[in-house]
Amino acid sequence: MKNRSYIIKKLSLKEIQKIQFNILKDVARFCDENNIQYFLTGGTLLGAVRHQGFIPWDDDIDIAMLRKDYDKFIKIASKKKISSNCEIGLFHINKNHFYSFIKIYSNTTVCFEEKVCEYSENGLFIDVFPMDNIPNDKILCEYHYIICKIYLFILYNKFATSKSKLKAFIKIILKNTIFKLFSYKFLIKSINKNSAKYKNKTTTYITNFYGSYGKKERTHYNYFSKTVEIEFEGEKFKAPVGYHNYLTQIYGDYMKLPPIEKQCPHHDLKVYLKSEYEKK
Repeated sequence: MKNRSYIIKKLSLKEIQKIQFNILKDVARFCDENNIQYFLTGGTLLGAVRHQGFIPWDDDIDIAMLRKDYDKFIKIASKKKISSNCEIGLFHINKNHFYSFIKIYSNTTVCFEEKVCEYSENGLFIDVFPMDNIPNDKILCEYHYIICKIYLFILYNKFATSKSKLKAFIKIILKNTIFKLFSYKFLIKSINKNSAKYKNKTTTYITNFYGSYGKKERTHYNYFSKTVEIEFEGEKFKAPVGYHNYLTQIYGDYMKLPPIEKQCPHHDLKVYLKSEYEKK
């Protein structure tokens, strides 16, 4: 009998969303069992409010925690498994995790993300972000923000790839010159140290330094001071009590659908079942 190459099937968007939803349920249950407060945020919160579930074309899930809960989550989840099907992604635990924030990976899948294809073969994931206090003084706040963003820029560009030949060429030069001076360990420690600098201070505003929306992520602490339950894919999850204000400052008229050309996945994911991928 002739040998045949084994063809593996890439998971569809609906299949990706189902796996991510199961990770979210495991994380939410784990948080509830360990008295850890979490919030749906970003596009996941928008989807919950506008669609009562995923934005139809969305391919990720975002949750956030105030820094004290985020640190507690890391401490407990580093010692106790969240579930049999997922694991926490931290730089000092997962050798292929090059992010300064947490990802929760499915251990039943293999996931390749176009922008970070150099360091793949982690599973499909959901993102967990810390919400950090920022100083009330405007000048001090701006300085703090700039420092954190510089570290994040260097870290991301150390491992990110680019489809643009020019950008790829520039990154190669930077990786072999300036960026070579900074190790991953140094960058991740510096980012976390700086972003959490005011965690023991009482401040009016908090932010997600690691998010996609820049300064729009700066939000009043009161919006995240309590949780409310909100429906997402037929089940109830925690959302910030000020979700309307939060969504408005990020998306504006958030109930209005974007133009058709912008209704596309945020990531460029290629996801496979691990059992199938290992047969190839």
